[in-house]
Amino acid sequence: MRCAPPHTLLSSSWPLVFVVALVVGAAFFGVGSALVRSTEPRAITWTRLVTGDDQPVGEDERRDMRERLRFVDADWAREALALAEREEPRSG
Repeated sequence: MRCAPPHTLLSSSWPLVFVVALVVGAAFFGVGSALVRSTEPRAITWTRLVTGDDQPVGEDERRDMRERLRFVDADWAREALALAEREEPRSG
């Protein structure tokens, strides 16, 4: 009497190789997308609280604004400084 051959999940290794390559590719895509997003410049919005308009402000001018805002004893100035610290934590 002949026995049936044992059942295997995959009869060849090509589908397994394809699935592994797909998973690895998706992982590289996810890591690459996260790295690109982390290096994109973020919008600076805190200067609107000081200037009242959406015009871009240079880095030196923003640093000067932050230094001068530390002397202003008002709620809007504290709010602008807190937002500036969240948006630009490494700058002066």
